[in-house]
Amino acid sequence: MKDEGGWTRLDLLARRLTPFLITVTLVIVAQIPMHLPAAVSIAPALALIAVYFWALHQPDLIPAPVVFLTGLLQDILTGVPFGLNAFILLIVYGIVVSQRRFFFGKSFAVLWWGFATLSLVIGALQWLAMSMLMGQLLSVGPLFVEYLATAALYPLVAYVLVLTHRNILQEA
Repeated sequence: MKDEGGWTRLDLLARRLTPFLITVTLVIVAQIPMHLPAAVSIAPALALIAVYFWALHQPDLIPAPVVFLTGLLQDILTGVPFGLNAFILLIVYGIVVSQRRFFFGKSFAVLWWGFATLSLVIGALQWLAMSMLMGQLLSVGPLFVEYLATAALYPLVAYVLVLTHRNILQEA
């Protein structure tokens, strides 16, 4: 009889890494710009969606150091000042983890509203930080379009994450 302990451990490790791998994949996918008819290029904050979702549903599988590293990867890929996205994602993670009790058992509409509200505040914070770093007030138009795209994509991305959570992680 074969010892299947190694395969079981490997399976468990793969399941536990799934939230991190999905989040990193979303960071990379978000770098593919969406071109709108008015020649505006936007990149929805897919990593923000993933961090929000996992912080609500499985914060033990995507702890703060992992969120920080994910943000640093996003900083490198987007070319923003090093540490900005890492800081932003950590703020989101901290707020969401601290408010999990409020969101527990609430409807999807409440979770979506929470995400939309938090991402609007975070977008304003990011705009302020970038304006300060650039030494001038940046246009809010592209940021607002990105916010709308991110909020609009939340249900689709959250649905995929829910399926992943139910079908892969619940068995871990």
